[in-house]
Amino acid sequence: MGRNWRLGDFGETGPFMPERDAEKAPSKSRKDVHRLMIEAARRMVGRPSVDDSDPKMSPVEAAMLRNAPELAGAPAAELAILQAERDALMERRWPRPRLVSLIFVGTLAALMPTVVLRLVIWSLVLFIVAAVAVGPERVRDGLGGFGAWFLRYWRHELKLAQKLVGGGH
Repeated sequence: MGRNWRLGDFGETGPFMPERDAEKAPSKSRKDVHRLMIEAARRMVGRPSVDDSDPKMSPVEAAMLRNAPELAGAPAAELAILQAERDALMERRWPRPRLVSLIFVGTLAALMPTVVLRLVIWSLVLFIVAAVAVGPERVRDGLGGFGAWFLRYWRHELKLAQKLVGGGH
């Protein structure tokens, strides 16, 4: 009932509800407006504009090509180059402090088994205390997450130790 009331003539201020006069004004399509808004946001951030004429690669394809080129369909020559780079990286990393620490822990366990036994007992006590405090399911899940992180962090050294113990197979 009280819509679009005017208290006098305001001259060039335009309509009170511009959406009603939208039919009179030429409008751009939603797609164009969306594209222009994205372009404006890119310019404000400082990124270069993207031309639609260039063939684009989706972020998933780019990540797959970077992380798993053999699954992304990279050529065999590129796969050989990547494997050579990985091998060179592993060769450069040879003096491994983590491997030395594994050897040190193994030597400590062989020379002083009581120290290792005390550590195992204390870890069991702490596990039980944590299970009582927060619940056994949370402790189990946390321990599983820690185990997954541990295996991911030490995977190269554990594989190397496994090769040394297993005779290189």
